[in-house]
Amino acid sequence: MKTTIKTTAAILAMIMMAACSSDDSKPAEEPLSERLEYENTTETTIYDFSEPVYIQIQVPEDKIIIDPSKVSLEITLEHQVAFDLSYGYRMPNSTTDYKIVNTLGGFNKYSRENVLSFNPNHTEVINPDGSFNYPNQTIPAGNYEEGGLSNEYPVETPMFSSMLNKNIKGNWQIFFVDTAELDEGKVIKVKLIFGEGALEVTEK
Repeated sequence: MKTTIKTTAAILAMIMMAACSSDDSKPAEEPLSERLEYENTTETTIYDFSEPVYIQIQVPEDKIIIDPSKVSLEITLEHQVAFDLSYGYRMPNSTTDYKIVNTLGGFNKYSRENVLSFNPNHTEVINPDGSFNYPNQTIPAGNYEEGGLSNEYPVETPMFSSMLNKNIKGNWQIFFVDTAELDEGKVIKVKLIFGEGALEVTEK
């Protein structure tokens, strides 16, 4: 009887040791960076058929982008005709402009009620009003490529790929250019969002 109890206890001890050893061998999950948001809410005129207007967003965090698919740019505009307006971004410590929209087709109207949200996985219009009549109230997703003003929409493939391994610290510039003599507009607000997991997590 005593021999049986000792044997059972030994078996249980071995099972517990094996379980602990198995748990220890599991790789630790990598920590994810927290969500960060930065915005500029100063209303700025986009002059008709003129040089690009740049809206500044200051980012103080010293971090590297490791997943551009978790970056979003939200833009709110007021402009009577959408098809002569192009816009995009310039990263800190760079002289390169990357366009994300080279006009939207048709006679759409940008309204201060609309928030245009750009992300590599989903592009959409938040709170579209009746004057925004792009098909399905969305901005088409798909393949994007870098290009100048002569390129057709859309113009960066994949969207925000240029951000990979770049440091977010510094002055981000969101630019707007009116390419035809039709009407003036306004930038109402721009917001830059680094979602959870977009940035490198460094050990302290």
